[in-house]
Amino acid sequence: MRSVVFYYSLEGNTENIVNRIVEGTQRDVCRLVAHRSYPKNGLKYFFGGMDVMLKRTPRLEPLTKRPESYDLIVLATPVWASSFAPAIRSFLKEHNLSGKKIILVATTAGGDASKCFKAMKASLGESEIVGEFTVKSPVAGHAKAADAVVEKIRKRLGE
Repeated sequence: MRSVVFYYSLEGNTENIVNRIVEGTQRDVCRLVAHRSYPKNGLKYFFGGMDVMLKRTPRLEPLTKRPESYDLIVLATPVWASSFAPAIRSFLKEHNLSGKKIILVATTAGGDASKCFKAMKASLGESEIVGEFTVKSPVAGHAKAADAVVEKIRKRLGE
């Protein structure tokens, strides 16, 4: 089964988890990059939250991988305003993942990602969700817990 990780990361927490998931494997990875970036200061909450609430879909840089070529897709996102990052919304709008097996991964400072996962599932159509995993961020402050979640994800991926 061919698998890939698609992810968005603003401050590096989600990217850190993705790097841990694929470490030592040949797994394909594709970072979603929006043409317009968000500030990394306190304004990120205002602009990012507003884009989430308005369900904006920013234009993305060209993908390095095509989701149509894979059977199992890991979607990793930070939780913003109890939902997923706008770049993930753009990706899901542009690509039909129906019939794919999906693993959802969310990094969150608040701990609960249930609303984020619910929103993602609503945008995924007829995909089969085979796992939901939450990692507290910043990852550096929760290393042992993050390691345990990464291990569960890797097992779900068949490693």
